[in-house]
This record gives sequence, C-alpha cells and structure tokens, in this order.
Amino acid sequence: MAVVITEDTVWAPQLTENAIQVALGLLTIPATLWVPWAVVATIPLAVLFPVLSASLDIDVWHMQPESDDWRSSMVKLFAVAFMASLPMLLVRILPLGKSAMQCFGFYISIALILNILWTLNHVEGWTDKVNGVGAVLLCLIVVVQIVKLVARGEAIVEKSPNGLAVLAHMTPLPWTICYTVWNAIFISRYRGLHSIIHLFTPWCGMFFAHWAIGGYGRLEDNFGYQRATTLGTYLIVSKACGMLDYFRETPLDPGPTDQTLFMLDYFR
Repeated sequence: MAVVITEDTVWAPQLTENAIQVALGLLTIPATLWVPWAVVATIPLAVLFPVLSASLDIDVWHMQPESDDWRSSMVKLFAVAFMASLPMLLVRILPLGKSAMQCFGFYISIALILNILWTLNHVEGWTDKVNGVGAVLLCLIVVVQIVKLVARGEAIVEKSPNGLAVLAHMTPLPWTICYTVWNAIFISRYRGLHSIIHLFTPWCGMFFAHWAIGGYGRLEDNFGYQRATTLGTYLIVSKACGMLDYFRETPLDPGPTDQTLFMLDYFR
C-alpha cells in the first residue's frame, strides 16, 4: 500500500531507504578490507534484480521495464558492479605483480572516466550543463594525474603494505572534494537531497582504511577503492528497494528533496 506523503510528514519511505543504505554502506567498509569475498558474493545480485524486474514487469523507482530510463539505470548498475566494484575487489584478493597492477591502474581510470561521463546522458537544464562541464574537467584532471604518475615512473594503483586495501594515486584530495560536490548536485537533481548521504560513505571508508593500513601513503589514496566498492553495494540495494511496493508506490510528492528539508525544519 502506498504511503501518503504530505508537507506534515516527518519520515518518508525514501528516508527509510536512506537509513538502510547508510547501515549497509558502513558494514561494507570493513568487509572490503578484511572479508572482500563476502562483498564479491553480492555482485551477482546486480543481474538478479534487473532480470526479475523485466520478467515480472515490476517497475524500479517508477521506471518501467525496458523504458529508456530503466535501461540507462541498469547500464549504470552493470558498469559499476562489473567494471569497478568486482575488479577492485579481485585485485585486493589476488596477488598481482607491478606490471599487472599498472595495467589495472589504466583500466580502472578508464572505468572511472566512463562512469563520470555517463552522467552527460542526463542534461536537461542549465544546472545540468554547468555540472556537465564539471564532469569533463574531473575526467581531464584524472588524465593529467595519470600522465604525471607515468612520467615519474610511479604506480597508478598499488596495494597497501599489509595487503588490506588498494590505493589509487590518480585522485588527489582536491579532486575527491570536487567530485563529491559535483556528484551531490547530480544526484540531488534526480533522486533527491536525501540520496546524497551515500556520498559520505566512501569518505568514512577513506578515513577507516587509512587507519587500518597504519596510515600508509596519502589519506585520499584510499578513496578510489572505497568509492568503487561501496557504490556497487549502494546501487544493488537501491534497485532492491525500488522494486518493493513500500518504496516503489510512494509518490514523490512533495518530493524527496523537499521531504528531507521538511524533516530538518521539523526538528529545528
């Protein structure tokens, strides 16, 4: 049964999904370091939910199966799960030499760039156009960083000395800050302000992983591994929630962005 959302509603299903995402995201952080195989085991769910949606004709977050938005969303899910999350986790698990790690560095950098450029499929107004320029600049900075690392003979990615984390050197701290702001603008436009909280999960993971590896290297070197792995979990859980009536049949009225602001104003 759909939940009726009004301006007096303090807590909405979208915020329930948000709480679930935060809890699972925080659990994913230590799992990626100490039990990465457990996270790998969840990746096949990225195939299961789209198959169920298409075969049973179930909408996902108001997106009808086989619609353009549905296809775009599933492409995003597959790309993150199988081109970023899974490879990152396997590199964390498997023993690889320096040459293989450097090749992987090139690969994951391309995956990162493609993931950012995917957002250019959603350009409708001047805000999207300005944010699109930001997306291109973020990609160019990654390219520049890779060129600098290769010119210096340094690794693009490497494992921490204790083997718990994969360190990515092509995303300096200013880049991670700009990426987070850029992504927050994009997500709030299409999923609502409540959805941006998952962007803080890789930041929590970055600090936690830096502690877990004994402070080796730069703090921001942990961002890439945490972002790739926690984003996969986020998208899988999002699709699962989006197929349940409690979430799916709730009208986005007055909207998830306004709903979050109403909640904050209520407690103010």
